This record gives sequence, C-alpha cells and structure tokens, in this order.
Amino acid sequence: MSMNRIASSITSWPAWQAFLFTCIPFFGAGYVAMPEPGQPGSVVEMEVMFSRMMLILMPVALILYSWIWSIGNVANRAASDSAKRPERFFNFALPYAFAYLVFAYFFFPSPGKMENPPIPVGLVMILHVLAVVCTFYAVASSAMRLKSFEAGNRVGFGGSFGTFFLIWFFPLGVWFVQPRANKASAALETAS
Repeated sequence: MSMNRIASSITSWPAWQAFLFTCIPFFGAGYVAMPEPGQPGSVVEMEVMFSRMMLILMPVALILYSWIWSIGNVANRAASDSAKRPERFFNFALPYAFAYLVFAYFFFPSPGKMENPPIPVGLVMILHVLAVVCTFYAVASSAMRLKSFEAGNRVGFGGSFGTFFLIWFFPLGVWFVQPRANKASAALETAS
C-alpha cells in the first residue's frame, strides 16, 4: 500500500474515528505512564516513568504524526496547481521528528545518567530543538495546505493560523479539522 493511499485512508475517517485513533491512545499513554499518586518519586522511579512514557508514546506519536502528515499530503494533492506547496521539507519534517523520539528513548540524558551521558548533552539539545522546529513546521504546513485547498490559491501562515491551532490542539481540533480533510479526500477521489 502506497503512502498516498494510506494518507487518503486516514483523511477519509469520520471525525469520531479520527478522535478515537489520535486522542484516546494519547491520554491512555499519559495515564499508564504516571507514577502512583501521593508518592514522591525517587530518581530511579522517575527514570522508569520516563522510559515507560517514551515507549508508550512512540506508537501514539506515529499515529498522530501520520494524521498530521495525511492532512497536508491529501490537501496538497487535491489542491489546484496554483495552490500546491513544495513537498521537500514537509516530507522530511515529521519522519525526522519521529526518528528523534526513537533516538531520545535510547540516548536522551535521564536524571540518573546526567553525569556520564552516552551522547553529549549539547548534541542531544540541538537534535531536540530541530525536532521541535520540524514538528511546528509540519503542523503549520499541513494547516496552510488545507487552507490553500479550501481557498483555491496559496494561503500563508497568517491565513491558516486558526487551522494551525486546531491541528496543534488536536483533542478538540480533530472534530473541526477532520471534516475538512474529508472534503479534500473526497475531492481527490472524484478527480481520479
């Protein structure tokens, strides 16, 4: 199955299904990773909690990043030629951010390893900042692509600011963004 077909499949989900797949695992992961209430955590307990949380959040991040990428991919393919946006950095941003999560699971300096980290903390911070920038860029780019599809011409960040926040705050925004992504998916299917 090609990436474009996967993206089309994700953007054709009803809003309730998109909410179920993107939000419920996210909140479930947070609940499972939390330490016992009322207990002050020791350094070892905090390391275990951090490790458990990172491990649980990897599949959740994969689903969420796939949803964000699918919105941008389908909206850009469904847009008119004058509204299409370049693919280069967009197709790099979210895979890099996910790859960084996997890297961080193994190499991010945890409280017990701060004295002798396996990789210099400065390098990890640079990679971390790049992952944050890539995530912001991908969300902004998906918002601009969706808004450009709807407007029929290229829309900048200012014109897609509301959509950016709806995607970023996905627990609420998924109910508003997914029906718009459904329209882009339907337009792409009728154009084929």
